[in-house]
Amino acid sequence: MSQMTRRTSQGLTVDFDHDSLIRWLFRIVGILAVCHLLNAFLGKPSWQLERLFEMSLKSNIPLWYSAMLWAFVTVIAFRCLQLTETQKEKWLWFSFVFVFGVFSIDEVALIHRHLFRAISKALLSGHTRHAIRSHFSHSDWPVLAAPFFGILIAWFIFAVKNLFRNSPKAGNTFVMGLIIFSIGGWAMEFTMNFLSHGTFEWVWDIHSVIKKSLEMIGTVIAAKGLLMQTYVLEVNGNEK
Repeated sequence: MSQMTRRTSQGLTVDFDHDSLIRWLFRIVGILAVCHLLNAFLGKPSWQLERLFEMSLKSNIPLWYSAMLWAFVTVIAFRCLQLTETQKEKWLWFSFVFVFGVFSIDEVALIHRHLFRAISKALLSGHTRHAIRSHFSHSDWPVLAAPFFGILIAWFIFAVKNLFRNSPKAGNTFVMGLIIFSIGGWAMEFTMNFLSHGTFEWVWDIHSVIKKSLEMIGTVIAAKGLLMQTYVLEVNGNEK
């Protein structure tokens, strides 16, 4: 279904075309990627444009858009929580709301970098930390986060099986989005360690665009899966 029918407090129905919204979110990702590549192709003539659209920089338009996308996902997950009746499912949806809210804040605050460095300092010896940093000089947090990433995946599998059992298409879309986001946010970050300081600048530019674009595309697809789930929950609620 490309449209959701929502009932207002006055009893009126409103058609919400979520497919149109998702398409516009994808288009904005494309526009941001083109802005980055166009500025790089022109030789980065303006530091203002680079500051606004460089996907490897922080506190700029791509970063804030990513944070906004995760905030949007958080709101949809909260809507699913409201539509759920069983206590177990409410707790699972609340955990999604919490995690996605942290993801939104983390886009700006970079909590994951500071958190995993603090954890490594507390749990690993100085020699081990030095060995990790010497082998993964560009970005060591994906290595430090790997065990926690595995735990998070196990929890996601458990939650998705319970929450999307009556709507496999929505669940598959949601999971696909999270996988694409993980490829961009974790795997592509890890591959930075295999690019040397002498690598051509255009390689870094392409890597940054692919990495950030995959993160945003994955988030949009996850949002689409959750929107599909809200439709299923609303239909089931209206039939009772």
